[in-house]
Amino acid sequence: MYDLNIEFLEKYKKLEKLLNEMYSSARGVNDYILDMEKFNYDYAVNKINNWDETYKNLKHSRWMRNQLAHDVPIYSELCEQSDVNWIDEFYCDLFNYKDPLALFYKIKRENSNSIKNNVAKENDEFKKEDKSFFEKIIEKIKKLIKL
Repeated sequence: MYDLNIEFLEKYKKLEKLLNEMYSSARGVNDYILDMEKFNYDYAVNKINNWDETYKNLKHSRWMRNQLAHDVPIYSELCEQSDVNWIDEFYCDLFNYKDPLALFYKIKRENSNSIKNNVAKENDEFKKEDKSFFEKIIEKIKKLIKL
């Protein structure tokens, strides 16, 4: 178990470093968790398959790191191989933009673009309908000239 605890701490430090750089802070894992907490939980869980699992695993990993750093002896039986594996998987997801926040922002951006496109179409239709009497006459004259 000692080896797993050490391996976990090394993987956690690597993850923390990446998130520190992403957030330009000294509390990257904490900042990621806080970002997850900012969003509507029900919406996020329904849109992102691993949202809840990631949130719980991040909090658990942070707790384990704090236990190993402050409360529990390093030779205790705290970490399991699955804890180490999860940190590795999450780290890869971050690099490939497949982590829950990246997926959430992607969906949000797509929805925003869709809304912008719909608004633009509605504006175009409104502009077409909002022609003055003079513009309508000119348009009809242009059509007659083309014939």
